[in-house]
Amino acid sequence: MGNPTEKNERLTTIVCALVAIAMIAAGVTARQGDSPASNEPEQWESDVRYQIKASFRQRARERDARLSQVEAVMAAWRTSNQSEADREKLIEWLSDTIVRSMPGSIDDLTPQPTFSSHESAAVVYSPPAELPRPPATIQAPSLLAGTRFPDVPITPTPYDPFSVKIANDGAMEVEEPIAPTPDDSFVPEQPPTVDPSKRHLANKPGIETAALPQAPLPGSSMVSFETRDQVDKSEKQPLTVVSPHPVQVAINLTELAARIAGYHDSLDEVETALLRTDEASLELVAEQAQKLDTMTRDYNFVRLYYESLSDDERQTLLAPRPLSATLKEVSRQLDRYELSLDTDFLGSIDSSQAEQIAELRGLLAALGERIGR
Repeated sequence: MGNPTEKNERLTTIVCALVAIAMIAAGVTARQGDSPASNEPEQWESDVRYQIKASFRQRARERDARLSQVEAVMAAWRTSNQSEADREKLIEWLSDTIVRSMPGSIDDLTPQPTFSSHESAAVVYSPPAELPRPPATIQAPSLLAGTRFPDVPITPTPYDPFSVKIANDGAMEVEEPIAPTPDDSFVPEQPPTVDPSKRHLANKPGIETAALPQAPLPGSSMVSFETRDQVDKSEKQPLTVVSPHPVQVAINLTELAARIAGYHDSLDEVETALLRTDEASLELVAEQAQKLDTMTRDYNFVRLYYESLSDDERQTLLAPRPLSATLKEVSRQLDRYELSLDTDFLGSIDSSQAEQIAELRGLLAALGERIGR
């Protein structure tokens, strides 16, 4: 007799196979009766995945390998043309995969089917053919275009300035050269005419040179007042002075509001630190005084821009709070600390503390003058 354990395993395998076949047959029958989409590849893929997961529950490595192969086949089909031939190949492969994934099956899956790929026709851009152009002919413009000259024969005659002619009586006659005729339009430059009565005026004695008009020296830019008075007043043109238009400066209200809010936050921190202290401390007073020294620049900055706003713009912003109240509180804390040292009989104010207190009082006084307290 065989081993009972082996018989039980075989019986279990047969029963599982029969149950799986019955379930698949029932599912296929239901799909065929319910909807015409029962033969869709997506439904086949779902059935294959269910069959693999049910059959290989105890063999995780084999299950994952088969699921990966199914995923690869489906991905290849999605990238194909998904023609009718591709669809038949896919369904045939999925159906065979279900059979090879039955419980107790040890058959490997068939190789991945080959699907048709997209054939994208590459469009090659060809530029339009350029027709050959005739060579450009550049013609220089003629200044005398359209002018026709008469055909007059020109016989060159050599010019001899001293030509000798023999007269009938045998005497030689020398022709003088013909003088060129001057141009009537040419007018020679004539020297300036001077009145004969004034020609020797400078050489006559008894005439003062101061009475004569004085001309400016050559190269000098100075002009006498008499010469200026002789200038025609009608030639003077008044200068037109154009006053520059005032430049409108736009202030960013959003940024100004943010700066005012930051200044108020810093001021609140100083006031909170002063109110929370129980005993006056020189270190605390010095630290807050240094913060106020830095904040005076911010206060003067935001106050300057805030005061340049119009009434309508000021209504949209919060006015910067002055530093006078906080400065008084710092001075009060310094007085409180100094009073605590005076009432302490066991201790006394040393020279370093006295110098530091004096420096703080000088700083607070300078801050008060800076903010216009």
